[in-house]
Amino acid sequence: MSINFTGMNGSGLPPNIVEQLMQAERIPVKNMEINKGKKETKLNLLNDFDKRVKSIVTSLGDIGDRNGFKDLKLNTSNDQVLTGTPTPGETPTGEWNVEVAKLAKKASAITNGFPDMNKTKAGVGYIRFTTREGEEKEIYISESGSTLEKIAKTVNSTNIGVKASIVNDRDDLETPYRLILSGSEMGSENNLGFPNLYFLDGEHDLYFHENREAENGTIIVDGFPIGIADNKIENFIPGVTLDIGRSSPGDPVAISVTENYKAIEAKLDGFVNSVNSILSFIQQQNTLTKDSDTSKTLGGDSLLSNVQRRVTRIIQDRVVGTNSKIKRLHELGVEFNRNGTLDFKKEKFNNLLKSNPQDVLDFVIGDGFKVGLFPKIKFEMKSFTDSAYGSISSRKKSMQNQVRSIDKNIERREKRLVTKEQMLRDKFSKLEESLSRIRGQGAAFGGAGFGG
Repeated sequence: MSINFTGMNGSGLPPNIVEQLMQAERIPVKNMEINKGKKETKLNLLNDFDKRVKSIVTSLGDIGDRNGFKDLKLNTSNDQVLTGTPTPGETPTGEWNVEVAKLAKKASAITNGFPDMNKTKAGVGYIRFTTREGEEKEIYISESGSTLEKIAKTVNSTNIGVKASIVNDRDDLETPYRLILSGSEMGSENNLGFPNLYFLDGEHDLYFHENREAENGTIIVDGFPIGIADNKIENFIPGVTLDIGRSSPGDPVAISVTENYKAIEAKLDGFVNSVNSILSFIQQQNTLTKDSDTSKTLGGDSLLSNVQRRVTRIIQDRVVGTNSKIKRLHELGVEFNRNGTLDFKKEKFNNLLKSNPQDVLDFVIGDGFKVGLFPKIKFEMKSFTDSAYGSISSRKKSMQNQVRSIDKNIERREKRLVTKEQMLRDKFSKLEESLSRIRGQGAAFGGAGFGG
C-alpha cells in the first residue's frame, strides 16, 4: 500500500499519516474477515445439507414401524350420529351397523328462573346433594356470593363432582335465567341426589324446578340392545372409540374401517421428496462454472459425494431378509429419472398396495429394527447425522471451530492494532513538535543574517 504525502502541514508531515499506516496494518485483519465470511457461508450450506439429510429420517418417523406404515380410516353413513378414529395395528378392517337408540345422561337439576344472573341475590344458604356413594355434600353460599353467576362459580370451584352452568330461557321474558347443576359422569351408576336448595333472606326465591336422574344409553347392534354408560363406545371395535353425537332411534348407522391408501401414498411421497431434496442440493453445489468461487460452495466436496453414493446405493440395492416378494424400491414405482432424482409412480404403487399390501409392508418396514428398506435407511443415515460421530456433524464442528479460531485471531490482532495506533500517534506527535521547533529555529537563524 502506498502512503500519500500530499497536503503536508506546517511540520512537513501529512495530517493523516497514522490513518494511512493503520490501513496498511489492517490488511491482514480484512483478509481474515474475508476468510471467515467464506467459512461461514460453507457452514450455512452444511447446516442446510444436514437438515435435508435428517429430513429423510424425519419423513420415516410416522412410518418407521409396522403400525406406522399402515393407515386406516373410519367411514360412517351419518357423522352427526357416530364418528371415530381407528388405531393402526389394533383395529381390524370390517363393517358394522349401529343404532343409537338412546343417549346416556348425567344426573341434573334446573332451578326456577331469575330476572338476571349477576344482580339479584338468593340470600345466605347452601346447596346439598348426595353423591353416587351415598355421601351427603354441602356447598355454602354467602349472601355476597348468591347471585346466579357467583353461585355457579362457587360450585365449579369446589371440584366435588358437580358442575354448574347458567342458561337463558327465551320463553320466560320476566325471569329467563336458570341455574343447572349436573353430575360430572354419565350412566345410572353415577346418579346424584338433589334435594331442595336452602336459602334465607334473599331478594328472589331459588329452588329446584325439575330433577333428572342419570341414565344409561342404549345402542342396538345386529338387533341386540346394549347398555352404555357414556356417549363414547369403547372396545366395540378394537382400537376405536366411537363418539356419539346424537341419538337416531330406528335409523342404524353403517360403519366401516378400511385402509386409507391415500395417506399411505402421502407418507411414501414425503420420503421421496426428502431424497430429492438431498440429490438436488448436491447437484446444485456440483454445478461449477469458470466464475464459481469454490471457497464459498461445497462443490466437489467428498462429503456430498459420499452421501450421494450411499443414498443411490440404498435406492438401487436389493433389500434382503424380509418375507416380501418385492426386493427393490423401483417395484413400488420409485425410480431414478434422467435428471438424477426420483420419480414416484403413484398409480403403480397403489395398485400393488391394493393387490398385495402385506408384501409392501414387509418390504418397506421389515421387522422394524434391522431388516427392511426403512430400517436400512435409518441405519445408513445415522452414520452422517449422528451428533457424536456422524460425518456431517463432525464437519460442522470442525468448521465452527475454524470460525471461532479466526474470531479469536481477529480479536487479538485488533487489540494489538489499538496499541500500535496509539504508539504511532505519540511518535508522530513528538516528531511533529521536533520538526516544527527546528523549522522555527531555522527561520530565526535566517532572520538574524546568518542565512548567507
